[in-house]
This record gives sequence, structure tokens and C-alpha cells, in this order.
Amino acid sequence: VSPTPRSHRLIDGLFRNPLVRPSSISKNMNIHYNTAVADLEKLVDLGILQLLPGHRPKTYYSPGIMNIAYGLDQA
Repeated sequence: VSPTPRSHRLIDGLFRNPLVRPSSISKNMNIHYNTAVADLEKLVDLGILQLLPGHRPKTYYSPGIMNIAYGLDQA
């Protein structure tokens, strides 16, 4: 997966808020909802994000950043 300006912007945003939703990404980046989901799923494939289980609306989080910021165990 080649990095793009949008993926860099998405990853930079995780340092401000390690919890993200496709709807907020879509709105903030002015992209279609399905594009936001695809971008977030690429970050899941790379191990940068995980889907927060059982959470509606669909929410992703960065376990690495959460661990650094809050001392949470990634296990």
C-alpha cells in the first residue's frame, strides 16, 4: 500500500484523536463515506487501526497510540 497525502493526514489525525469513525473522516476530509471506510480498512490491514468491537456507529482505534498515550496494554 503506497502512502498518499490523505493517508498521511489520516494518520496525523490519530495523534489528536486515536478514536475515529468513518462518518467524521468523511465529513472532515470531504470524501465519500465508502472512501473513508476503505481508507480506514487499509489502516486496519497495516495494523495501525483496529475496529472497536460491538460499538455502533462503527468506530476504529489505534491501539499503539492508545498504549503510548494512556499506558494501556495492547493485548
